[in-house]
Amino acid sequence: MRKFALATLALITLVLTSCEDDPIVPGGQNTDNRNVEAWIYAYWQGAWYKPDTTYFLADAEIEIENIRMVFSDYNFSLSTGDTVDVDTSTTVASFKKREHKIGLLPSGTFTGEHQITVGFDSAGYNMPYSQASESLLADGIYRGTGGYNHLVITGKYRLLDDTVNLAPHLEFEYRLGGPEFNLQFEKSMSFSVTANNSVNIFFNFHVDRLFQGGLSPAVIEEIISDPNNNTDYLAATLLHMNFDQALEVN
Repeated sequence: MRKFALATLALITLVLTSCEDDPIVPGGQNTDNRNVEAWIYAYWQGAWYKPDTTYFLADAEIEIENIRMVFSDYNFSLSTGDTVDVDTSTTVASFKKREHKIGLLPSGTFTGEHQITVGFDSAGYNMPYSQASESLLADGIYRGTGGYNHLVITGKYRLLDDTVNLAPHLEFEYRLGGPEFNLQFEKSMSFSVTANNSVNIFFNFHVDRLFQGGLSPAVIEEIISDPNNNTDYLAATLLHMNFDQALEVN
């Protein structure tokens, strides 16, 4: 892994279509009945993001193989200040579909605010291995004794000055984990819930913004959000800031 140049951090000014991979559902909840869905539309520099496409950074070409993110702790607060008794679940989403189910509301008419977390609260982050679902133990989500990641980006890159290899061939992986790196979203809405309709919350995901501020596989190939490694943790902090600007509720 190349060193992450500290000078890069001075630049800080401060696809995503998705699918559900074995959601973790508490209390015997039937996943097919979940009626709150997050729809994510992915872009690169304002145009539709196309998976398996090579994109250019300032110093590299990249192909993103997968982006995975974890939705959890869905809540809905009424405009009266009361909180609706909702069933929630944890969903690991990836590139395969645009929509994914994140919670279940009872039938009725509602005015209030959706509250959505990308990440884990402290209890979820510290969940013992023996209590975690299979989908939290695979694909780079499980951090061993260090909890769970909620953003995992994998892909390949090629240095622009490489005259031998003309396609991305070097691997990179960025993993963001820890409650301090969570994203929180609120969306005010009025809607009705029936047995036959879902409640859709729309997100725009500007994938290119993940690589702002000089963050590039050409500079750092791996981020693991290690609080005991200052260089890595600074890189994770930059990734978190970029992620916060990349994903927005519509």
